[in-house]
Amino acid sequence: MSQEAPSKPKRFSIIKLITLVAAVWAAYIFFLPFYVSLTLKSHQFSFGGPNENEGIVILDYNYNKRDPIAPADWQLKEGLVPQGGGSYDTFDPPGDRLYVKWKVLATGKEYEDTVDLKDRLPKDMNRKRIHFIIVGEKLNVYVVSKRGHGIGNPECPVRIYRDYGCDRIYPDYWKNYNSN
Repeated sequence: MSQEAPSKPKRFSIIKLITLVAAVWAAYIFFLPFYVSLTLKSHQFSFGGPNENEGIVILDYNYNKRDPIAPADWQLKEGLVPQGGGSYDTFDPPGDRLYVKWKVLATGKEYEDTVDLKDRLPKDMNRKRIHFIIVGEKLNVYVVSKRGHGIGNPECPVRIYRDYGCDRIYPDYWKNYNSN
């Protein structure tokens, strides 16, 4: 009987291990942005762009969501409420209420309004922005999307997003693009 010589054990090279780890890491880095953009839903909230709310002073606001967007207590106490700002790249679900209090400088009158957003926001808020503008006594709330408004359609009243599609969801509904 002939006996076969035992085979040599395969040697695992540290170079092969490093190459494997580097390949997995490179694939992770390459595909992560695609995965994030497909799985995470984000929306934004903003107000007070250039030349907006002229003749108005924002006294208080609160965009109610998991972590409310509102002035700090010291800002309210000192009368130093930001006149513009917002939240960007938030992955929280959209809020269900927006409260704004403002003063018209010409008359000194104060106004406040609370908008129930639950039935006004689109079902898909991914990559959209909630933006409010005050015109005199009226609070106007818009949902702005990245899509263009289309040739021949009016500009979005939110000046910094004038070329985008937008829906006014409060006080009444209006849009500047075709749904088709």
